[in-house]
Amino acid sequence: KVAVFLFAIVVALGVIGFVYFRSSYQAPVSTTEPAPVTTRAAVDEPTKADFGTKAPEDFPTNIPLEAGVTMNQSYSLDYPGQKQLTAVFVSRETVKKNYDLYREFFKKEGRMISSQYESETLSSLYALKKNNEMNVTVSSSEAGTQVSVSVLKK
Repeated sequence: KVAVFLFAIVVALGVIGFVYFRSSYQAPVSTTEPAPVTTRAAVDEPTKADFGTKAPEDFPTNIPLEAGVTMNQSYSLDYPGQKQLTAVFVSRETVKKNYDLYREFFKKEGRMISSQYESETLSSLYALKKNNEMNVTVSSSEAGTQVSVSVLKK
């Protein structure tokens, strides 16, 4: 009987101790700062105009576009303070011939070529002149040689 009584007292003390410590326990408070919340400023989306199979309106007429080709993409994007005009077509010429054509055009126009890359299957040129930037990318594909000419007017 004494053993049962002692056992009951030990269990009662255990329960009282558990309840006491549980009610007085406080979870540690984090001392780290919460992660900052970043918000993006609203950016106006450009206004896009598609021109179907013809070069975009306002596309400079002195830029060589292969005669007799149909534009795969032709569009303008109006941003605040600047306008992008893009013409994309499949050329009958090689990547190398198109690269050389536009490189010579940039030189004759007095454009500074700020970036260039040339390989058998992909070539690109980026040139500047006053408030005008041009990017030409030429790549080989199953359909032929794809040429993308973009003008950024500022």
